[in-house]
Amino acid sequence: MGFRHFPAYGKTIGYRADGAWRAMMAAFDEWIARIKSRDPMVYEDAFHEQWPHGPEFIARLIVEMRLADDSYTRGKLIELLGEAGDQTVVPELARELEHPDWNIRQWALHALRRIGGREASKFIEQHRLQLPKDLD
Repeated sequence: MGFRHFPAYGKTIGYRADGAWRAMMAAFDEWIARIKSRDPMVYEDAFHEQWPHGPEFIARLIVEMRLADDSYTRGKLIELLGEAGDQTVVPELARELEHPDWNIRQWALHALRRIGGREASKFIEQHRLQLPKDLD
């Protein structure tokens, strides 16, 4: 087993270091490129096909989200994190509620609602108290 460190995520993820893993990661890189496309149809096609899954997937989405320098791309990646439904991303999405861009905060709220659970609800309620206009 090999390991890959994701500095922006602050985690090291174990993986199989064989040809199948490399092929999977190449396909994943191509999928991420389509997700980040400015062409809405390219994005929608990628969004509606079977997604990659596993800890590498979540870590990579978080890294890509943190590196996104525009709200359009960042919002799409936040949406994907919410759709993935992984409770481990709730604190990461909660940090997005502090983003200066209203659109990013809206995507983060949507993702937290999608994930659900006690922790996500707590962050949504805290945000409602701090910025009630975001929830109108």
